Amino acid sequence: MVVNPFKPKPVRSLLGLALHEGILHAVTARGNGAIEHSRTVSTPLRQDLLEGEAEAIGREIREFLDREEIRENRCLLAVPVHLTMALPVEVPDLSREDLQSYLELQAESEFPFGNENLSLDSVSWTGPEGTRQATLIAIPRTVREHLEQVMHHARLRLVSLTPGLLPAAPPEETGLTLRVGDSRIDCHVSCGGGYALIRSLENAPDLCRELRITLGQLSPAIRKRLSTLVIHHHPDLSPDRIRTLKEGLSPLGLSLRPVGAEQPVLRSVLTRFLVDQASPIEFLPPRKNPLEWILEKSRSRRNAWIGGGASALVLITLFSFLAQGWWLGSLERRWAGMEQEVGNLETMQNRIRQFRPWIESNPRSLQLLHRLATNFPREGRTWVRTLTIDDGQRVLLNSSARSTDDYEELTDTLTGEVDIRNFSYPDQVRQREGRPVEFDLKFDWTPPRRP
Repeated sequence: MVVNPFKPKPVRSLLGLALHEGILHAVTARGNGAIEHSRTVSTPLRQDLLEGEAEAIGREIREFLDREEIRENRCLLAVPVHLTMALPVEVPDLSREDLQSYLELQAESEFPFGNENLSLDSVSWTGPEGTRQATLIAIPRTVREHLEQVMHHARLRLVSLTPGLLPAAPPEETGLTLRVGDSRIDCHVSCGGGYALIRSLENAPDLCRELRITLGQLSPAIRKRLSTLVIHHHPDLSPDRIRTLKEGLSPLGLSLRPVGAEQPVLRSVLTRFLVDQASPIEFLPPRKNPLEWILEKSRSRRNAWIGGGASALVLITLFSFLAQGWWLGSLERRWAGMEQEVGNLETMQNRIRQFRPWIESNPRSLQLLHRLATNFPREGRTWVRTLTIDDGQRVLLNSSARSTDDYEELTDTLTGEVDIRNFSYPDQVRQREGRPVEFDLKFDWTPPRRP
């Protein structure tokens, strides 16, 4: 048996961290086949994980781990569900390469960030009619980089960054799962071995109404197959609270099954990683294999620099004179072949310079695009989906905004411009639950006269 020296060694022990409602939970797991977990330890963080300074948060986490005598430095971090964005899409029959491009295109058109600013992954599942489906899951790239810095300052090696989701039900089951906390309730709908819907809700009094709105986003076929509702809650959750949840959720017509478990999310994602040596949803970029890592390290060593410099000097000295003579001869031959054509082009260029004052050098469309770019906010709260310019004057914008306030701010800004006339407010502002505001704007644009 030949052993590949560059194949990564399997991870046999791992530290799991999860932040839930301001409390940091930690548990270690180890084993090959049968997984054993340590007891879960928790501590409240003095600073917000995303808003605080990475070095200070990392130092606080390191102090907590040292206090609990946790020595494992390889870490899996479960991201809170409310920090993620999820989008279910129907997948056409495409090759693997084309499918990846299709999913990236869907993410580009639906998420309020460009793909270069996202850490994106997807989960495939099968719809009730046997159709291929996928759910895109993403977090902003700035969030991922901040969490990586926090783990670095905590002296932890981050091997996986995955959403804190309970495992999906088996492919033959379709059900709704809730994870109940003090201030938020994470929910997902399992179907066909994947996630048909992922959402994090505020723990509002009218939870049943919020869930009905959430389930209304499902297709009728999936909604019809929903049969069970599993409620995961902390063991300390009061019986009155559990009874209130049951009474509020009973109108959904699903059989309720409460489950009390201490951090089931963290333990399940740890077990899944140790068994599969990978997380089903991963936000970290692909890791370099050991060969790439060795080559990269070797390039930075002093011997590599000395050897590379000496080799380059010998090669340059050997070929410089031959190359110089050949190159000069080649240039002379090329000039002889193009000398007449260059003369003709110079004559034509002189005539262009003569008549250039009569030619418009600043197209109206570019002026309009510049005007719109200066009026739209830089933070990405409002964006243009399509732009139509009729006769260089009549403009139609199909736009989206994160909220109604952002939409009103944009219209106020545009109507205040002196070169925008006949501004028409949209006949209809479209907004679906949890989605951006969509609207159409029409106006006439007259470019300023050139001095």
